Amino acid sequence: MSTPRPQLKDIIVKCVGRKELAPRRSVKPKMLVTESPLVKDFHKWSGKQRRLFYSQEDVDHDPRLGLMTNWNLTSNFFAGLLKSPIRLDKHSRAKVPRDLLIKLKMEELPPNEEGKLIKITPTFSDAKSLQSSYVSASSQVLENIFFRVLLPKSINGSAMRYYDKKEILSDKAALVDEFRESSLKLITEGLTALLNDQQSAAYKDLEDWDILVTYDTSNPNDIEIRKCQNLKNKPTIIMFNLKVLENKDLEDMFSSRVKNPHGGIVLKLLKNKILLNCMYKLIAFSSN
Repeated sequence: MSTPRPQLKDIIVKCVGRKELAPRRSVKPKMLVTESPLVKDFHKWSGKQRRLFYSQEDVDHDPRLGLMTNWNLTSNFFAGLLKSPIRLDKHSRAKVPRDLLIKLKMEELPPNEEGKLIKITPTFSDAKSLQSSYVSASSQVLENIFFRVLLPKSINGSAMRYYDKKEILSDKAALVDEFRESSLKLITEGLTALLNDQQSAAYKDLEDWDILVTYDTSNPNDIEIRKCQNLKNKPTIIMFNLKVLENKDLEDMFSSRVKNPHGGIVLKLLKNKILLNCMYKLIAFSSN
């Protein structure tokens, strides 16, 4: 006896309707109105903006947040570092803001007896280049890293001549010395130009997020954030102490030429960005 075919109405599962619950709304703390570059100028590749949320209770109880006289980070040096484009650190393989890293590029060598054709050299230019790589701003890293790791990935690309490792000058000690000397030269020339210009910011009063560059052998800190309670507007400033560089020329410059009552040279982020980035990297490089 054949089994009867089931009717369609018998196999349809009837869903029992239920009342939809209203979705829960996540409550976010109110964000203070800010002109931070982390919000306004964040890079398009990220796909979304970054925001920092602080409750009023956080601000009241954390003394560090009391340093923030306002939330306008356009002139904040550290915010500027964090918003720089992301690059791959050749040492840690981590993706890090570019201004925290040392940029290296390939440079052709003149004919020599050793047969070396190219070398790696530090550069302070932000111009894009396929023949560049980045590494942590640390003397220990640069002295101990395997030299081949520093080579840009594109150095042996299909559109370029292939370089044998014997044709590449691999002298890490020379690379460390070249970075120090190039940085010191840029810093010395930049500060000298500011001191020669009587109208420059070096002679202005301190404002919020100004950078005060000093050479103070009695101060154990290389970089610090300080609120100047003794000044009328009580600005929050960043201090760079160049004593860690142990450079006699810079020490003589500050002792003989700097007559600012603040004891240092005042720099503005928006006007002296390249010079400040160079100082920051060399201080970090020399501190370990």
